[in-house]
Amino acid sequence: FCAKTVLCCQKYGQLAHIPKVKRDLRLYLPRLGQKFENANRCRCIATALVMPFCTDAEALDFIMPPLQRWKDDSQKTYFPVIGMDTLTKGNIQTLTGRITHASGSFMTDELAEDLRLWLYEPRHKADQRKPIILDAIQEKLATSRTKSGYRRIRGPAGSGKSLILAARAANLLREGKTILVVTFNITLCNYLRDLTARYAQDIPAIQKKITFLNYHSWAKRVCFASDNADRYRALWADKDRILTKILEDSIPALVP
Repeated sequence: FCAKTVLCCQKYGQLAHIPKVKRDLRLYLPRLGQKFENANRCRCIATALVMPFCTDAEALDFIMPPLQRWKDDSQKTYFPVIGMDTLTKGNIQTLTGRITHASGSFMTDELAEDLRLWLYEPRHKADQRKPIILDAIQEKLATSRTKSGYRRIRGPAGSGKSLILAARAANLLREGKTILVVTFNITLCNYLRDLTARYAQDIPAIQKKITFLNYHSWAKRVCFASDNADRYRALWADKDRILTKILEDSIPALVP
């Protein structure tokens, strides 16, 4: 947790009268929002900060600056901060006891289930952490270069074309090259960006180091970088324009 995040969570328990919190409760926890007229019920959500690699004193020193905003002593009751000292002694009651006290008897099975839905990690996030393993043919295509520098790969859906392209982009980046990946649609563009990050997990923020564009975004950049910016704008100024014609004929005709 960062201090700001923890304090924002604590608002649900201590500042339940704020209208914005009311809207958030109804959006994210509708069952709890329906009981909003009783502010104490919101305290079924308790918070705590556990820093296992810091001493208790270091953990408290770290979080103390933002806690200065509180004028009362509610931190000790509703927001326990513990470190390795408490964990080493096995005195977990310091944490669970205060949380149980803060939560009271307002938590129900239904509310707990609502909260779990927000705690589960989305499947696509979990998949992004899984490394991509290429087979021998895919690895060869991703790491080699033809004499002409051009290569065309064909295959049915699911054969690994996108994996090879993503891996090739990452490998070229490792060689110090500037990389541009152009696709025909935005969806594929985003998919390739995710594949590249999964393949090259050793390169931090690789998505920002490689430029991913769909064709029409690339064409627009080319038009504005050349002498065709005014002609590009004119295409969209025509009230009788036909979108398909512009995208398939007019814009490609402007690209040098």
